[in-house]
Amino acid sequence: MVSRIVAVLVSATLFAAMHGRWIEAGLAGLVFSLLYMRKGRLADAIAAHAVANAVIAAVALWRGDWSLI
Repeated sequence: MVSRIVAVLVSATLFAAMHGRWIEAGLAGLVFSLLYMRKGRLADAIAAHAVANAVIAAVALWRGDWSLI
């Protein structure tokens, strides 16, 4: 159990470090990790990441605020 918690925290931290927005990306990394752990399918986390990217892109386009990307 402890190793899973450590794995999720490390994964979310690395995800946040790669994406720059620490809080938002860290929370997204936690969600993606938990989605993967739920059924053990990486495709679930990849799909969630793609949907999140699409929503962020749509909001940026709608608002004309490219700093969101």
